[in-house]
Amino acid sequence: MTPRILRRAPSESTLHKKNMELRQDKLALQEQIRVIVKDAENHIDWLERKYDDLAMEFQESLMRKDKELEEKDNMIERLLREKNQITNGQNSSSIAFPTFEDAVKYVKVRFPLPQIEKVDDLNRYLFNVNDEKRVNPQLKIRVSSGYHLYRHANRADGKAWEDVDEEEKSEWQKRYKQIARIQGAQVKAGLIFHKEMKN
Repeated sequence: MTPRILRRAPSESTLHKKNMELRQDKLALQEQIRVIVKDAENHIDWLERKYDDLAMEFQESLMRKDKELEEKDNMIERLLREKNQITNGQNSSSIAFPTFEDAVKYVKVRFPLPQIEKVDDLNRYLFNVNDEKRVNPQLKIRVSSGYHLYRHANRADGKAWEDVDEEEKSEWQKRYKQIARIQGAQVKAGLIFHKEMKN
């Protein structure tokens, strides 16, 4: 019978040493994790700052473009208004209504905004009493036919004019004539002048 070899239990000092080594390994691993997390947080912070900077630059660029376009629109509108006044035999100081407020009062009494079915925004064609620029007179698109009005005032429909039935075309012709009558009266009153619609 082979005699059993009894192994001696590790001494307390050996266990303590092993325990200290494990603790040191754990602390080293925790430090590595802390450094990795810190680096990741710093990188995320940098990315967020970079994104914010780019977003700010983009927003500022858009604002500059909007301002440039607005200035160009104002200049074109002013030149067209002056041209219209000269064409009508007026000088630059001969405006039917001295102030925007005077024009608004007249429009509210003489030209209350009509309800015209399927025309999205009548302010594109008629004097806008809520115009933020307070322009007087105002540049508007001239409606020239039911077809043009359908194309420019009913964009949500999406149906080609050729696919519209005759009854609906007739309705659009009536809408055009209604707007055209008001436009003619507002032109004579010196409230609006025209910009032709393109096909």
